[in-house]
Amino acid sequence: MTDKILVVDDEPSIVSGIHDLLLMAFDGCQVFCAEDGLKATQLLEHTQVDLIITDILMPEKEGLETITEVREKYPQVKIIAMSGGGKTGRMNFLQMAKELGASAVIDKPFDPAELIQTVRRLLDQD
Repeated sequence: MTDKILVVDDEPSIVSGIHDLLLMAFDGCQVFCAEDGLKATQLLEHTQVDLIITDILMPEKEGLETITEVREKYPQVKIIAMSGGGKTGRMNFLQMAKELGASAVIDKPFDPAELIQTVRRLLDQD
């Protein structure tokens, strides 16, 4: 079965970097992209994914709200939350993401190997 991964981030360079990294690391996976939580949840209405990698701080609909909505509607989907934190400290946002149902959290900037290892671990849990 082909793994389907959704990358959600308002920084185009981060989205394209993660997109390319996933395609290189996971042969045959499908990677979808959204620039914020609103576009992500709209995409999920007609596309089933196995894993979501989402930023926390974004315009329109931020990551914590997105995680909450995904957990309610699609409880089987694995979620990796990422945050660089901004001025309020990333650990608070990442801790909140875990409490809201994120399967894993990663600090930005992240080590690509750590991201791949986390994605592989979550996808192998099925």
